[in-house]
Amino acid sequence: MIHLKVIKSKDYQVNICDEDLIGRKINNTTISESFYGERTSSDKALAELKKATLVNALGSEAVKLLKKVKGDLNTIKVNGVPHAQFFLIT
Repeated sequence: MIHLKVIKSKDYQVNICDEDLIGRKINNTTISESFYGERTSSDKALAELKKATLVNALGSEAVKLLKKVKGDLNTIKVNGVPHAQFFLIT
């Protein structure tokens, strides 16, 4: 499972994170449901990522799903955890 939160404003923002990271501390920041949202299926996550204009993805599964939809992206590792962001500039 994955955690996903959609924020609709000027952008269609999707925050997505691997379930096992919720509650974990990375660089003195606790990974929380308030930022990454509730548990959802990979299929639901893929559907939301297709609409996204702004994405924050944390964890190997979340980054894999983002790349599946948006193509090959540069990623970094934060304390060994894959992280990627996507911005659609129009």
